[in-house]
Amino acid sequence: MRLLFLFLLLVNGFIYLWYSFNQQPLNAAPVKIDTSAPRLVLLSELPADSLTKVVVADDKKAVSSIKPETGPQKSCYTLGPFMNNEDVTDATQKLMLSGRPFEKRVSEKKEQIGYWVYLPPFKTRDAAVQKAEEFKLLGDKHFYVVKAATEYHNAISLGVFSGKENAKRRFRQLKNLGYDVKLEGRYRQNPVYWIDYTEQADSQALDIQDFANAQSLPRACEVIASSKPLP
Repeated sequence: MRLLFLFLLLVNGFIYLWYSFNQQPLNAAPVKIDTSAPRLVLLSELPADSLTKVVVADDKKAVSSIKPETGPQKSCYTLGPFMNNEDVTDATQKLMLSGRPFEKRVSEKKEQIGYWVYLPPFKTRDAAVQKAEEFKLLGDKHFYVVKAATEYHNAISLGVFSGKENAKRRFRQLKNLGYDVKLEGRYRQNPVYWIDYTEQADSQALDIQDFANAQSLPRACEVIASSKPLP
Protein backbone atom coordinates (compact mmCIF):
# COMPACT_ATOMS: atom_id res chain seq x y z
CA MET A 1 0.00 0.00 0.00
CA ARG A 2 2.85 2.30 0.85
CA LEU A 3 4.51 1.56 -2.47
CA LEU A 4 1.29 2.39 -4.34
CA PHE A 5 1.04 5.76 -2.61
CA LEU A 6 4.65 6.62 -3.49
CA PHE A 7 4.08 5.58 -7.08
CA LEU A 8 1.03 7.85 -7.48
CA LEU A 9 2.91 10.73 -5.88
CA LEU A 10 5.75 10.38 -8.38
CA VAL A 11 3.30 10.23 -11.32
CA ASN A 12 1.57 13.47 -10.21
CA GLY A 13 4.90 15.19 -9.79
CA PHE A 14 5.97 14.15 -13.26
CA ILE A 15 2.72 15.44 -14.82
CA TYR A 16 3.10 18.79 -13.03
CA LEU A 17 6.64 19.27 -14.27
CA TRP A 18 5.69 18.37 -17.83
CA TYR A 19 2.83 20.97 -17.98
CA SER A 20 5.03 23.60 -16.39
CA PHE A 21 7.66 23.33 -19.10
CA ASN A 22 5.39 22.76 -22.12
CA GLN A 23 2.49 25.33 -21.47
CA GLN A 24 2.23 27.88 -24.31
CA PRO A 25 1.47 31.58 -23.45
CA LEU A 26 -2.01 32.84 -24.45
CA ASN A 27 -2.13 35.61 -27.06
CA ALA A 28 -5.28 37.32 -25.73
CA ALA A 29 -6.40 40.40 -27.65
CA PRO A 30 -6.73 43.59 -25.59
CA VAL A 31 -10.28 44.45 -24.55
CA LYS A 32 -11.58 47.71 -26.05
CA ILE A 33 -13.86 49.83 -23.84
CA ASP A 34 -16.57 51.93 -25.57
CA THR A 35 -16.33 55.32 -23.88
CA SER A 36 -19.44 56.60 -25.69
CA ALA A 37 -21.74 54.13 -23.89
CA PRO A 38 -23.72 55.61 -20.97
CA ARG A 39 -22.13 54.94 -17.63
CA LEU A 40 -24.12 53.13 -14.98
CA VAL A 41 -24.47 55.44 -11.99
CA LEU A 42 -25.50 54.16 -8.62
CA LEU A 43 -28.07 56.05 -6.54
CA SER A 44 -25.45 56.48 -3.85
CA GLU A 45 -23.32 58.43 -6.37
CA LEU A 46 -26.06 60.96 -7.23
CA PRO A 47 -26.24 64.41 -5.57
CA ALA A 48 -29.03 64.82 -3.01
CA ASP A 49 -31.02 67.37 -5.12
CA SER A 50 -30.95 65.06 -8.19
CA LEU A 51 -32.35 62.21 -6.13
CA THR A 52 -35.18 64.49 -4.97
CA LYS A 53 -36.09 65.38 -8.58
CA VAL A 54 -36.24 61.71 -9.53
CA VAL A 55 -38.56 60.91 -6.63
CA VAL A 56 -40.86 63.88 -7.45
CA ALA A 57 -41.03 62.88 -11.11
CA ASP A 58 -42.00 59.34 -10.15
CA ASP A 59 -44.71 60.71 -7.85
CA LYS A 60 -46.15 62.82 -10.70
CA LYS A 61 -46.28 59.79 -12.98
CA ALA A 62 -48.06 57.83 -10.28
CA VAL A 63 -50.62 60.62 -9.77
CA SER A 64 -51.22 61.05 -13.51
CA SER A 65 -51.85 57.35 -13.89
CA ILE A 66 -54.75 57.54 -11.43
CA LYS A 67 -57.98 58.20 -13.34
CA PRO A 68 -60.46 60.52 -11.60
CA GLU A 69 -63.72 59.00 -10.61
CA THR A 70 -66.52 60.14 -12.89
CA GLY A 71 -70.00 60.73 -11.54
CA PRO A 72 -73.30 60.30 -13.36
CA GLN A 73 -73.22 61.80 -16.84
CA LYS A 74 -75.50 64.73 -17.62
CA SER A 75 -76.85 66.47 -20.71
CA CYS A 76 -77.88 70.08 -21.15
CA TYR A 77 -80.75 71.52 -23.17
CA THR A 78 -82.43 74.82 -23.96
CA LEU A 79 -86.22 74.84 -23.80
CA GLY A 80 -88.17 77.42 -25.80
CA PRO A 81 -88.94 79.78 -27.29
CA PHE A 82 -91.69 81.19 -25.07
CA MET A 83 -93.28 84.36 -26.42
CA ASN A 84 -95.02 85.50 -23.22
CA ASN A 85 -94.27 85.52 -19.53
CA GLU A 86 -97.26 83.31 -18.65
CA ASP A 87 -95.97 80.35 -20.68
CA VAL A 88 -92.46 80.60 -19.29
CA THR A 89 -93.78 80.81 -15.72
CA ASP A 90 -95.81 77.64 -16.28
CA ALA A 91 -92.73 75.90 -17.74
CA THR A 92 -90.46 76.85 -14.84
CA GLN A 93 -93.01 75.51 -12.35
CA LYS A 94 -93.09 72.15 -14.15
CA LEU A 95 -89.29 71.95 -14.23
CA MET A 96 -89.15 72.83 -10.55
CA LEU A 97 -91.56 70.00 -9.68
CA SER A 98 -89.48 67.56 -11.78
CA GLY A 99 -86.36 68.38 -9.74
CA ARG A 100 -84.29 69.47 -12.75
CA PRO A 101 -81.85 72.39 -12.26
CA PHE A 102 -82.62 75.24 -14.67
CA GLU A 103 -82.06 78.93 -15.42
CA LYS A 104 -84.31 81.36 -17.26
CA ARG A 105 -83.04 83.78 -19.93
CA VAL A 106 -84.61 86.59 -21.92
CA SER A 107 -83.55 87.60 -25.43
CA GLU A 108 -85.14 89.88 -28.01
CA LYS A 109 -86.67 89.10 -31.36
CA LYS A 110 -86.90 91.75 -34.07
CA GLU A 111 -90.41 91.91 -35.52
CA GLN A 112 -91.50 94.05 -38.46
CA ILE A 113 -94.69 95.94 -37.71
CA GLY A 114 -95.04 98.23 -40.74
CA TYR A 115 -93.42 100.66 -43.19
CA TRP A 116 -92.33 104.27 -42.84
CA VAL A 117 -92.08 106.97 -45.54
CA TYR A 118 -89.97 109.98 -44.58
CA LEU A 119 -87.49 112.69 -45.57
CA PRO A 120 -83.98 112.27 -44.06
CA PRO A 121 -83.03 114.48 -41.08
CA PHE A 122 -82.24 118.16 -41.72
CA LYS A 123 -79.30 119.95 -40.11
CA THR A 124 -81.55 122.24 -38.06
CA ARG A 125 -85.12 122.18 -36.85
CA ASP A 126 -85.86 125.46 -38.62
CA ALA A 127 -84.85 123.90 -41.95
CA ALA A 128 -87.10 120.91 -41.27
CA VAL A 129 -90.08 123.13 -40.32
CA GLN A 130 -89.59 125.23 -43.44
CA LYS A 131 -89.63 122.13 -45.66
CA ALA A 132 -92.73 120.82 -43.82
CA GLU A 133 -94.59 124.01 -44.75
CA GLU A 134 -94.49 122.88 -48.39
CA PHE A 135 -96.61 119.84 -47.55
CA LYS A 136 -99.00 122.04 -45.63
CA LEU A 137 -99.49 124.24 -48.70
CA LEU A 138 -100.18 121.10 -50.77
CA GLY A 139 -102.96 120.21 -48.38
CA ASP A 140 -101.08 117.17 -47.12
CA LYS A 141 -101.96 116.40 -43.52
CA HIS A 142 -99.89 113.24 -43.03
CA PHE A 143 -96.57 114.75 -41.96
CA TYR A 144 -94.71 115.90 -38.86
CA VAL A 145 -91.17 116.85 -37.82
CA VAL A 146 -89.49 114.21 -35.64
CA LYS A 147 -88.59 115.68 -32.23
CA ALA A 148 -87.15 112.56 -30.58
CA ALA A 149 -83.41 112.70 -29.89
CA THR A 150 -82.59 109.74 -32.13
CA GLU A 151 -80.77 109.28 -35.42
CA TYR A 152 -83.99 110.55 -37.09
CA HIS A 153 -84.07 113.84 -35.16
CA ASN A 154 -85.38 116.63 -37.47
CA ALA A 155 -86.52 114.15 -40.10
CA ILE A 156 -89.98 114.65 -41.64
CA SER A 157 -92.36 111.75 -41.29
CA LEU A 158 -94.69 111.43 -44.30
CA GLY A 159 -96.71 108.40 -43.29
CA VAL A 160 -96.64 105.10 -41.38
CA PHE A 161 -98.30 102.10 -43.05
CA SER A 162 -99.05 98.54 -41.98
CA GLY A 163 -99.21 97.31 -45.61
CA LYS A 164 -96.30 97.45 -48.06
CA GLU A 165 -98.40 98.38 -51.11
CA ASN A 166 -99.85 101.50 -49.48
CA ALA A 167 -96.38 102.54 -48.36
CA LYS A 168 -94.98 102.10 -51.90
CA ARG A 169 -97.87 104.13 -53.36
CA ARG A 170 -97.12 107.04 -51.00
CA PHE A 171 -93.41 106.73 -51.75
CA ARG A 172 -93.93 106.96 -55.54
CA GLN A 173 -96.29 109.92 -55.16
CA LEU A 174 -93.73 111.99 -53.25
CA LYS A 175 -90.87 110.80 -55.44
CA ASN A 176 -92.70 112.08 -58.51
CA LEU A 177 -93.01 115.47 -56.81
CA GLY A 178 -89.23 115.69 -56.63
CA TYR A 179 -88.65 114.87 -52.95
CA ASP A 180 -85.71 112.78 -51.76
CA VAL A 181 -88.07 110.47 -49.93
CA LYS A 182 -87.11 107.23 -48.13
CA LEU A 183 -89.00 104.01 -47.46
CA GLU A 184 -88.01 101.75 -44.58
CA GLY A 185 -89.50 98.94 -42.54
CA ARG A 186 -90.59 99.62 -38.96
CA TYR A 187 -89.58 97.11 -36.29
CA ARG A 188 -89.96 96.45 -32.61
CA GLN A 189 -88.07 94.23 -30.21
CA ASN A 190 -90.22 91.57 -28.57
CA PRO A 191 -89.02 89.63 -25.49
CA VAL A 192 -88.38 85.93 -26.06
CA TYR A 193 -87.92 83.59 -23.10
CA TRP A 194 -85.65 80.53 -22.92
CA ILE A 195 -84.96 77.99 -20.18
CA ASP A 196 -81.61 76.19 -19.89
CA TYR A 197 -81.95 72.95 -17.94
CA THR A 198 -79.86 69.89 -17.06
CA GLU A 199 -80.90 66.27 -17.63
CA GLN A 200 -79.22 63.51 -15.64
CA ALA A 201 -78.31 60.32 -17.52
CA ASP A 202 -80.44 58.14 -15.26
CA SER A 203 -83.52 60.41 -15.25
CA GLN A 204 -86.60 60.08 -17.43
CA ALA A 205 -86.56 62.30 -20.52
CA LEU A 206 -88.59 65.50 -20.36
CA ASP A 207 -91.98 65.30 -22.09
CA ILE A 208 -91.94 68.31 -24.45
CA GLN A 209 -95.67 67.99 -25.12
CA ASP A 210 -96.29 69.45 -21.67
CA PHE A 211 -94.86 72.78 -22.82
CA ALA A 212 -96.73 75.13 -25.16
CA ASN A 213 -95.14 75.26 -28.65
CA ALA A 214 -91.65 74.76 -27.20
CA GLN A 215 -88.67 72.77 -28.45
CA SER A 216 -85.87 71.09 -26.51
CA LEU A 217 -82.55 71.99 -28.15
CA PRO A 218 -79.38 70.04 -27.17
CA ARG A 219 -76.64 72.30 -25.85
CA ALA A 220 -73.06 71.86 -24.65
CA CYS A 221 -73.05 72.27 -20.88
CA GLU A 222 -69.81 74.28 -21.14
CA VAL A 223 -71.48 76.82 -23.44
CA ILE A 224 -74.40 77.31 -21.07
CA ALA A 225 -72.04 77.70 -18.11
CA SER A 226 -69.99 80.33 -19.97
CA SER A 227 -73.05 82.60 -20.39
CA LYS A 228 -72.50 82.91 -24.12
CA PRO A 229 -75.51 84.09 -26.19
CA LEU A 230 -78.11 81.35 -26.68
CA PRO A 231 -79.55 80.64 -29.12
